[in-house]
Amino acid sequence: MLFATWFTVDGSYWFYWHFKNPVALELMREVNFFASLSLYGICGVLWLYRGNLRQLSAEIGALFCLLFSRKQGRVHSMHQHTTKQLVRGAHPTKASK
Repeated sequence: MLFATWFTVDGSYWFYWHFKNPVALELMREVNFFASLSLYGICGVLWLYRGNLRQLSAEIGALFCLLFSRKQGRVHSMHQHTTKQLVRGAHPTKASK
């Protein structure tokens, strides 16, 4: 798994630029690694999520609402039930059925 991650994040980039322009590889490689790793992580969230994009969007929205409401010292009643389900690991749409 570690090799697959390295190859998709940095290895394929290294392989291409090693033969195309090695000087450019040395100049850009360090910066590209972190950008590629971030993109790989975002894609991993989308690939591994068990649900559709609407559910993912609702869960992320509920988590942000919880985060910002706690910073302000209050909890919005609209998202309390959904947030409690998220903390327990249940999908809000599946748990309410």
